[in-house]
Amino acid sequence: MAYRLRSTVPWLSVSPSAGKSWGEWRDHALSVVGRGFDEGTHEGSVVVEAEGGGVSPVEVQVKLILEPRPLNPPAGFTAAWSSERMLLSVREFILLSWRPSRLNGRVAGYRIYLLDDRGGRSKVAEVRAGTMRFAYAGATRGRAYRFGLTAVDLRGRESEAAVASVG
Repeated sequence: MAYRLRSTVPWLSVSPSAGKSWGEWRDHALSVVGRGFDEGTHEGSVVVEAEGGGVSPVEVQVKLILEPRPLNPPAGFTAAWSSERMLLSVREFILLSWRPSRLNGRVAGYRIYLLDDRGGRSKVAEVRAGTMRFAYAGATRGRAYRFGLTAVDLRGRESEAAVASVG
C-alpha cells in the first residue's frame, strides 16, 4: 500500500513524506522547523493517508514540550575582608563580589545566603540585577564564613549556589 504523511502544523516536518508498506515497519523522522519557540507545550499531528483512498486516514498526535532554559549561578564569586575608616572608628566587613553569568538571559536579582557546616543556609540579603557587590557587616574577624550566591530569574526560579569562603 502506498501512503503519504503530512503535518498539520507549520513547525513540524516529516521525512520521508511518502512510502510503501505491506504491513512491515517503516521509520519516518519528525523534525522541528524554525526557531524562537516560546517555552511550554506545542501540539500538532501527522496524518497518514493511503494513496488512492479506500482506507480511512490515521492522525497521530505530536506534542513538543520546551522547558525553560536552565539558570546558571553567578561567575567569579569571591569573599574578602575589607574595612572602611569612619570618623572615630574603623568598620570591618566582608566584601562579596561577582559577575553575572553570560549563559543566563535576564535575571531579576541575586540572593545571598550564609551557609553552615551541616548544609543549611539562611538568607542574608536579596539584591537587584546589576548589583555585583555586597558588604556583609555582621561578621567577626577570626571566624570562618561561607556564603552562597544564587541568580533569580523573572519567574522567581533560583540557580544553584556559587560558594565563596573567607577565614
